[in-house]
Amino acid sequence: KKSLDPEWNETFKIHLNARQYSPTHELQLCLFDSDMMKDDAMGEVRLKLGDLASGMMKHEMWHKVQQCKACTDATGELHVKVSVVLRKPLCLKRGNKMPLNNSRLLVGLGWPVLAGNRPVDLDLSCVAVDARGEVLMEETVYYADLSSSNGAIRHTGDEREGDEDLGEGDDEIVIVNLPQVPPRVIALFFVATVATENMTFQDIPGNRLRMVDMASGRELFRVLPETVGKHTALFCARLARDASGWSMQVIGDVDHTARDFGTLVPEIKMYMKDLVPNVQVKMTDRVAIMRKGGNVRLSDYWGAPPASVTLGLAW
Repeated sequence: KKSLDPEWNETFKIHLNARQYSPTHELQLCLFDSDMMKDDAMGEVRLKLGDLASGMMKHEMWHKVQQCKACTDATGELHVKVSVVLRKPLCLKRGNKMPLNNSRLLVGLGWPVLAGNRPVDLDLSCVAVDARGEVLMEETVYYADLSSSNGAIRHTGDEREGDEDLGEGDDEIVIVNLPQVPPRVIALFFVATVATENMTFQDIPGNRLRMVDMASGRELFRVLPETVGKHTALFCARLARDASGWSMQVIGDVDHTARDFGTLVPEIKMYMKDLVPNVQVKMTDRVAIMRKGGNVRLSDYWGAPPASVTLGLAW
């Protein structure tokens, strides 16, 4: 459709490791006019990564379209929204972790109904990882799988509005019985996500996540996702197991595109490098997390659609 005010509301993610990143590198956005014969260049916008990472450049603004080799008469502006997250590796050195002598932990995610009684859906997940850095789905709990293999980790169920209040303002709860967690699980990640499309944590005032020692009722930590900005996923904390037992580390990193933990598998593996130095991280690693009535695009997970798909039912 022809338009003098075109919109391309597309979201994408680019991963750069430490060796690939340089403050002088640029994010290059090229504009083309697509027609029957060929795509004609209309200019470009270049954003310096160093300016974005340091905060010297606003992450959402209009940028003047510049000339490029194939276009010497570029005009107009491009509205760009960029989210830059510098992920730091976790470390289990003394002083950087909180030893856990607790046997049962409660992690609760709570949020209010929005103004006008508008429902909003947030999700809390607990992702289990083994000694190879691989996600163990049979030990992971989330809205569609409420119990781990032996019941050591349990989820109270999906809340899609924010009006449940299971106590102390919690709408979704994960309970972990640490002594019963299977030995092959060496880490547990707690991830909060915004499932409602076109919403971010910033749009939901009053949301919070906390971890509580169930024996004493003492709150071990609390985070306020609404303060992280226009993001849709929050890596809250990691529980890790070594020879001395379990320890907790608050992460606090974010993602601006994910609506569930299934698209965050590469990031979860990155956070395992201190425990599994040789972990293999593939940016294409994903787990399809489906909702009733929802759908997934098979090419997002296999590249080309597979010749056959096997479906299984378990209870």
